[in-house]
Amino acid sequence: MPMIKFNKIYLNSTCQELIVSVEVPDEQWASSVYLDKIYITNTKPTDIDYDFIDETIYVGGEPGWQDTIEGNKKSLVVSYTYQFLELARIDLSKLVYVIIKVKGTWGMDTPCGSDREFFYAVAFDPIPIYNQGMGYLKELSKNCETPDNFIDFILREQGFEYALKTGNYDKAEEYYDNYLKNGMKTGRSINYKKGCGCG
Repeated sequence: MPMIKFNKIYLNSTCQELIVSVEVPDEQWASSVYLDKIYITNTKPTDIDYDFIDETIYVGGEPGWQDTIEGNKKSLVVSYTYQFLELARIDLSKLVYVIIKVKGTWGMDTPCGSDREFFYAVAFDPIPIYNQGMGYLKELSKNCETPDNFIDFILREQGFEYALKTGNYDKAEEYYDNYLKNGMKTGRSINYKKGCGCG
């Protein structure tokens, strides 16, 4: 069980904001643990030296934003506008990492691996992926042909999701930057003459 629960982390390009909802589990072993700080960056958590995060935000003075969560809060819902994030030099066309730092003392019966100080989640703009997938579906419906790139798109989108779930952010960034956010090159199509509703 993770120490911190991200209820929502979402880049909403329609409303032009990043929405973050996070909470400390309502468990006895977390009764003395509170939210302390929030960090937003394009730098992968695996590349961050947490010992210096408070001083420089990120190693080498990388672009990013940090904010102290006042008081002893167990939950937080906050939104940042795209304009604000761009001023903090956050590249919204890339994966955005939200890091939460906690404070306090963990109970003796805290589950193994949960008694950490930093926790993170990833946000990305899903609209380019959605638009690309819908484009392939329209092409399939219109021509009754399945483009090779549609199959590639489905496999890469699944690879992207699993890379995020397993924490392989190098691979997730590769899939998102190279294949998903900007679309893929046009390829040949596969013509299915039976069962596609085109006679």
